Amino acid sequence: MLRFGIVSAFVLALLVACTAPSTNADQPIASDRDPIVVPSDVPSNAAPPDADPADDELAGSSWSLSEIRQGDQSSSALPGGSIKFEENRASGRTSCNSYGSDYTKSGNSISFTAPIQTEMACDPPLMEQERIFTTLLVESESYRIEDDQLILSGPNGELVFDRS
Repeated sequence: MLRFGIVSAFVLALLVACTAPSTNADQPIASDRDPIVVPSDVPSNAAPPDADPADDELAGSSWSLSEIRQGDQSSSALPGGSIKFEENRASGRTSCNSYGSDYTKSGNSISFTAPIQTEMACDPPLMEQERIFTTLLVESESYRIEDDQLILSGPNGELVFDRS
């Protein structure tokens, strides 16, 4: 019985310690009213306030990922990758997970914020394609539309989409 009492006291003390607010004077206690702070290394690509959505030829369009190009290598994409553009917002699937990202464009220049995405685990080939897709999307610097294909280009490769 003594053993049960000791274990119970230990568990109770652990629960209290885990739920008690920090008393570290160097770190303020956050409340639900505190502003959310975005780390400085996450790019903020919000559309400029004077941007006219009517000037965005991508807005309202949907595309299916067909090819990934890196250096001198090109490979057909596994099924399921997509991107849809709506007034400064891009969303779709990486072939494994759903994502959403803000984008800005000026002429043929384009940039995307780091996407927010679901975190399902998939087969390794899909996870690898997701890693490459997400990296190339965020690194995209320009786009072009050729023969009903959207090509997002950056320093390390291109994502090629067919109009859907």
